[in-house]
Parts: sequence; structure tokens; C-alpha cells
Amino acid sequence: MKTAIGYSFAWIVLLTTLMFGVSAAIAKEQTRDPLARFRTVEAGLNGGQGYSVSIPAGGAAGDTLAWGASYLWQAYLHAYEVSGDVLWLDKLIRDFDTALSARDDGVGLEDYRGEVGPVWGSTGYTDGVYYAWLVHNGVATYPMARFVEIVRNDSTLDPLFHEKADRYLSEIRRTVHAFDEDWREGPGPGQGYYVFPDDMPDRVDLRGRKLPLNQQNAMGLTYLVLADITGEEIYKDRAERLAAYFYSVIKRFPNGAYVWTYWGDFEEQSADAPEALTPEEAATVNGEDISHAAINTLFAYEAYRRGVVFTEDDMRAMARAITENIWAPQENGRAQVYHAMSGSGALHTDNWLLHLPRGWLYLSQFDPRVYRIASRLYEALPVGTSSTYALAAVSLDRWEPTPEGMLAVLQRGARSGDPLAPTHFVDIVAPRHLEQVTGPLAVEAHVARAKPLSRLEIAVDGDVVYAGPSLPKDLVLNQGELADGGHTLTVRAVAASGDYEDTVTVGFVVQNVKVLEPAPGARVNGEVPIRVETGIPRDRVEDVHIEIDGKTLYSGSELPNDLWIDTFGLDEGFHKLVARVRSTGGALSSHSVNFRVENYWHVSDALQPPIESGWFGAVDRSKTSDESQGWTYATDLPEDVFGDADRKVRTADTQEYLTWEASDLVQAVVTLYAKEPNVRDVVRFHISPDGSRWHELHYELRTDAPAESGWYRLILSAEPPVETPISYFRVTLQAGKNGSVQLGQVELKGLMDPDSQ
Repeated sequence: MKTAIGYSFAWIVLLTTLMFGVSAAIAKEQTRDPLARFRTVEAGLNGGQGYSVSIPAGGAAGDTLAWGASYLWQAYLHAYEVSGDVLWLDKLIRDFDTALSARDDGVGLEDYRGEVGPVWGSTGYTDGVYYAWLVHNGVATYPMARFVEIVRNDSTLDPLFHEKADRYLSEIRRTVHAFDEDWREGPGPGQGYYVFPDDMPDRVDLRGRKLPLNQQNAMGLTYLVLADITGEEIYKDRAERLAAYFYSVIKRFPNGAYVWTYWGDFEEQSADAPEALTPEEAATVNGEDISHAAINTLFAYEAYRRGVVFTEDDMRAMARAITENIWAPQENGRAQVYHAMSGSGALHTDNWLLHLPRGWLYLSQFDPRVYRIASRLYEALPVGTSSTYALAAVSLDRWEPTPEGMLAVLQRGARSGDPLAPTHFVDIVAPRHLEQVTGPLAVEAHVARAKPLSRLEIAVDGDVVYAGPSLPKDLVLNQGELADGGHTLTVRAVAASGDYEDTVTVGFVVQNVKVLEPAPGARVNGEVPIRVETGIPRDRVEDVHIEIDGKTLYSGSELPNDLWIDTFGLDEGFHKLVARVRSTGGALSSHSVNFRVENYWHVSDALQPPIESGWFGAVDRSKTSDESQGWTYATDLPEDVFGDADRKVRTADTQEYLTWEASDLVQAVVTLYAKEPNVRDVVRFHISPDGSRWHELHYELRTDAPAESGWYRLILSAEPPVETPISYFRVTLQAGKNGSVQLGQVELKGLMDPDSQ
């Protein structure tokens, strides 16, 4: 079982595995679900229904089945092969029945000739004209044929499956033969191919032309299966002819990889196929894109396993297209692939990555590096819920190598005489790719070999940290020598013969320091603990520096055990705390967090009148907790009172009050307007601990020059005595004294309750 270290601080011995066949460390857990990845994806398909055949209105099922449902059907077949659970066969039956009912002859759809055939047509790629593409029908019938093959080879399955298999075989035959008029033999002995019809709708450029390789080999897949199911010569002959033609246009690059073009036209044939190209010739070959090429590769694989044209050496050469051309990881090991199998075109880091795990993964049986690459590609993307994701996931489950299987692959390669065959394999288990590492990291790697090795190298960021004939018994990194940020770990193994090496690189991220308190974005008040943690061993720490807003809070040679900050010394609002640790090796680690100081609560009451709402009636905007009855609002003549359009006034010259909740009040500021500047005999402030006992609070008075209207603006401010218990604040206007007083604004400020944070 492959295990990862994660955030371990322990020094774990690096496992040295020279023979995969005896390594329990990477054996699968017996209790592990063999379809773990697939179930995760499949559970989300079609709203959790798990099947996805949904035919567009009016038919035209070709596109839907070929580039959606067929992937899921292949996935269900893999799931059955892995688990033996007939659940997956049940789902296939449901889908196949739906698909056959939506076939043109099932819904009465006429093609561009006015004919109704046992095919699935489409309006795509022909400007809306209805036409049945061979490739769509080949891709759709291939998994149906595989279902028939599986069922017919297992007499213990329920009779219902056998009844369905008989029906499907009959319908597959009808679909396959609907394209007989487009079949041609040649151009060479034992070869065959398909052409587009002479009256091809819309696409005048395609009329009479040979189909692209992937389009004709899609039907070739079905022929290969039908040949084994029925034993009939027509299917065997056509499968062999298609395989022979395909083989004739394959090129061998100088690196040993097989490459072909999208069209694979007659002029690309070679009597000595696969034709070996020079570097200059290879540079001119525009290889097929890896999506369409997956169909051709699958055709070659099905042909190989059925003893038709292709050999195990050919499979290894196709695998080399992945390892040598397509796979192009970035310097930090991040997944990246070329658009074309020739190692050309755009570089992709998007969903294009899925084409290798969903369509090429069976080639890991011939080169274990294919599985390593496909796993990296799949893990580079978030888990999706499409049929493409489903096929990629189950392919990883289906082809996950066992230790014994891995060694057998290497041994076959060593015996093959192929000088480019993999004879050993390297894998890094810890750290995982893009893992975040804190503190000492025990590197864990595995090496399998079928031939002796001359040298093993382990490098960090390109610098060799170990070299020897075998893996070391222990290798611990990040004990202060690695700075924060991205790093790469590379393991390279070279065969004793010097003619083969395997290299694997993973990227990982070091974060050796972390501020635990305050937490990022925390709202704090009063005295706050500062807690910093580092994964660097204590004896490797040389300097620790902690600062807030650029000002030093602590500096020393070790982390502080008891560090606090009084936030009353900081302004209200956001602040930045940075912790830096430098190791004895000179590596620097740091972590910063932003936190918010909120020592005070604030209430701003503009004394606004209610809002009239048609939906909710009058919406009260008052912020008082209690007030006497003799109040109303004044909103007229704001220009007379310094532009204040919302005020509160008495309805008569009576004593009235307004009360606010004001726990632990530290400041009160009241803005009012009066005809006379001296209002001390009119306005009173009071505070109360409980709402029943009131104590007068003295205030300071500031008066602005009067407006042209004669109104004064007065600012009354008060600060209660320290440690006075306060729960409420009240403003009172005395009766019979200076009735021309209007309240404009009340601002309150108080200490936050630490328990409220």
C-alpha cells in the first residue's frame, strides 16, 4: 500500500524496495474498495442516477452516444471486470435498450437521402443536414459488442443477460452492415479502409475520401470483437485489413515512440512499417491529437490481445509516445501534456489531461510509467461528474499495478530484446505531489528492477543530496535547510548497462512556520496571546522575529513560550502580524496573518423617522431601548440646522427622555440644535447599571457659531468614570426651560465584552 507522510515530524525510515514482487509496502489493502475512485464519480452522474443516456429531442443521437454514453459504457464494462458485480451489467442493459430505441429506425428518422437505417445519425459537422457518421456508430457498438462477449463467455450469468446479448448482437450486425457500401479493400495487399460517400452532404471536400484513422478504426473495434464472438470470416477479414492499413502508416520516432497523423493517408504508407524517421523527418510530422489518437491506440490494443497484426513490442512503442512525447511536466512537476502525440501543439493543464487516463491507461501493462503519469494527470484536476471522468477513474482502478504485475512487466521488457524497454521503475510515495510540508520530511520511494542498477540519485531543487547503488535506509529533508515555498524532489535510477534510466519528480511546498494565534481574520480585544509554531527542530533554529505592522514585538534565538499583546495599544481595525524564523542553515520561513482589533462597540443613532413600506408598513429605524411618549420627528428646513434632515423634537415643553443600551460605556457624544447656546439647565445625561438606578453624568459643551437662521449647533460629550458599572445611557430634556431644542445625532462607544468575540 502506498502511504504518505503528510505533516509528520517523525523521522521515518525510507523504505528500500528493490523487487516489487516482495514489497508488502505497496501491495493493495485487502479491504480496499477496488472501485473507490469510480464510485466517487459515478455517484454524481445524472443527478446520482448513475447512467447518462439522454437523447436530444427529435433524435440525432450519434453525437450523444459517441462522445458521452460510450465512455460510460466502457467504464461500466471495466467496473464489472474489476468487481464481478452484475449491477454494472444491469446499468448497461438499461442504457443499451434506451440507445436502441433512439436509433434512427426506432424513431423513424430519415437521413439526407430520405432513408431510415439501423444507425444513429447526427446533424453535427454537416451544417444541420442529417447524416450517420461511421465513427459514431463504431464507438457506440464497440461496448455493446464487448458486453455480448463477456456474457457469452460466462454461462453462469442470469439468462436475462444472455437474452439481451443475443438481441444486441443482432442489432450490432445491422448497424455494422449499414455502412458496407463505404468499405474498400486495398490499397495494399491485405489492407482495407472506409471512404465517405460520393454524395456526402455539405462536406464536398470529403466526398469519396478515405476516412481519418480514428473514424474507421472505431468500427474496427467492433469488428475485432465480432470476429471472436461469431467466428465469421467477414468480421475477421475486415478487422485484419483495417489493422494492416493502420500499421502501414505508423512512424517510429528516434526516441522509439510510435506516432501517426490524423488522416494517415495513402502517401504516408511504408512498405517497411513502422517507418523509422530521422530527427529532421520526425520534426515535420504533425501527430494526431491525443483525444482522437486514443481510439486508434485502443484499436491497436484490442488487435494485439486478439493476435491481430500488433505485438507486445508495438504496445511498448505506443506507450513511449506517452512517456517521451505527450507527458511534459512543468519544472515543479505539475501535470502538463502536449496536444498531439508527436509532442507538439499546445500544452494543456485543463480537462485535456483526462484523455490519457481515460483512453490510454491499458498501456501501463507494457510500461509502468504510463500508470504513474496517468495518476498524476487525474489528480491534477478536481473530481468531476462526466462520463469522461468516470472512464478515467475506473481505468485507474482497473489498471492499478500489483507488485507482482509490475515486476512481470519489467521482466518481459528485459527479455524482449527491445533496447528501449523499461527494465526498472521509480516511484516517490512521500511527499505526495504538491503536498504542503511542515518540518522534517522522511522521503519514501520505491524502485523495482529487472536488471541491475548502476546508480540512484536523489535531488532537491536540482541539487543531488544522495547518490549510491541503492536507496538509502533513511533520508530526512527539511530540517532547516529548505526555505518556505515550492521545491522539487527528483529520484533518478540508471541501469547498469547505461542504456536506460527512469526519473520521477514531484513538487512540494514547504511551510515551516505558522501563526496559530491570532487566527487569520480573527476579531480580538484586550490582551491576546501570540502563539507561533515551527516544524524546524529546536536545535536548528537560529533566529526568531515577530512583528506587528512592521514594529518588533519579539526577537530571540528560540520561539517565545508566553507572548501576549495588549490590543489597547493598537488602533481599532486591521493589523498584520508576521513571524519569521531563520534556521542555522540560513533558510528563512515566515507566516503572516491579518487580524482585527475590536476593543469597542459603536452605536450611531441619526434619529431617523420610520420608513413607510408598501410591503411591511412602517419600518422603525429607532435605536433606543426606551423613550418617553412626548417625541416626534422633524425633517423640515434642514438648511436652518446645518443640513441635518432628521431630528427628534418634543411635542410640548415637557420633560422627555431617550434611553440606549450602553454596556461598559466609555464615551457619549450628542449633537443638538438650540436657539440659545447655553443648554446646561435643559439637557441632562444619566447612566445606569440596571435601568432603575440613574446617576447624572457630567458633559463638556462645545458650541459652533450660529447659522444664518439663528440656530446653534452644540456638541455635548462625556466620558464616565473608569470602572463605573454601566448598562444604559439616557438623555433628558427638562420641562419649562428653553423649549427650542432639537436632537440631531447620538454617538456611543463602549468596551466590547471579551466573551462576545
